[in-house]
Amino acid sequence: MRTLACNGLGGGTAGLAIDLILYPIEVFKTRMQASLHGKTLSPNASFYQGFSINTMMAVPSAALYFSGFELGKKFYREDISRSGKGPKHFNVFESAFGGCVAEVMTNVFRTPLEHLKTRIQAGQIRSFFGGVKEIYSLGGVGGLYQGFLPLIARDVPFSMLQLVAYDRCRTSKSFLGREEWYFASLRGFICGAFAAALTTPLDVLKTLSMTHDTSQKVKIPQLVKTLWVNAGVTGFFKGGSYRMFYICSSSSVFFLVYEKAFAYFNHVL
Repeated sequence: MRTLACNGLGGGTAGLAIDLILYPIEVFKTRMQASLHGKTLSPNASFYQGFSINTMMAVPSAALYFSGFELGKKFYREDISRSGKGPKHFNVFESAFGGCVAEVMTNVFRTPLEHLKTRIQAGQIRSFFGGVKEIYSLGGVGGLYQGFLPLIARDVPFSMLQLVAYDRCRTSKSFLGREEWYFASLRGFICGAFAAALTTPLDVLKTLSMTHDTSQKVKIPQLVKTLWVNAGVTGFFKGGSYRMFYICSSSSVFFLVYEKAFAYFNHVL
């Protein structure tokens, strides 16, 4: 229980840190992707548009993320594989299963807030409560969870790839496994780059799904077809350079702050 609490507190601290530093980059990326609908987006007054919603989401989401990761790995180790090997032993399936559990737990909580944040970033709605009222009136609870499947489809593979790479680096006997802060930052950068490079098309589909007309049912095959017709292959990587920069930078900060915060809370609790 103490380790789980430290994971949650460390993750929450890391989530807040990256949002304070890197949020404007994500806003710019979202608006670029949302423009693929062919609509003119209303101008944003600030690159911190929707930041309060993101903060409401970031801290508990990051706490759930690392807690779910450790719980998933523990369940796989003790109940599925029953390997008898300790938590510091690297197993690609254990890390991947932990990443899957982490994302499912996180996104059940996160999706409605991510939906609202995406629409605010795209300039489609202007306030949290006004957005909730508008989306709920058009689509009910299902409207709030619009984009859940594309979000899961993007984030589960992303986290599986990212956390497998992170655990592999962390348990490595090379310089990547060393404890100095700059190696913790390098581990985050590498695992973020690896995962982001392979999942950008899923991120584009997630943004298009969440900025789609709420009164109409989102059909992913139709989104894929429309995107292909309107923008071709390059459309699936729209905003990819900004996403890569954001994720590499955020992962570098995220895992650095998480490791240091975890060590601190593990010491004081």
